Amino acid sequence: MHEISLCYSLLDTVAVHQRANMNKSVSLVHVKVGPLSGVEPDLLHHAFLACRTHTIGDQATLRIDTSAIKIRCKLCGEFSRVSVNSILCASCGAWQDRPH
Repeated sequence: MHEISLCYSLLDTVAVHQRANMNKSVSLVHVKVGPLSGVEPDLLHHAFLACRTHTIGDQATLRIDTSAIKIRCKLCGEFSRVSVNSILCASCGAWQDRPH
């Protein structure tokens, strides 16, 4: 579960910013996770709860925003939002799409 190592890196980054801004505590950590990142948002959330103990973020809430895959069809030129398992143009149904 690489979400644990991601959380430790995230908390290290939070600590660097906290020291630079001379904040005494951190209440919110906000991240964005893409569908092709290989990160499971639920696992990241649970890992954060475990990893934050005795760190600058021990009272922080983790907010995770997710994003969709956006493609542009090579045939019709339209943009579509698609899922990981179904990369078809929403406009014309073509499969000759490329990530955008």
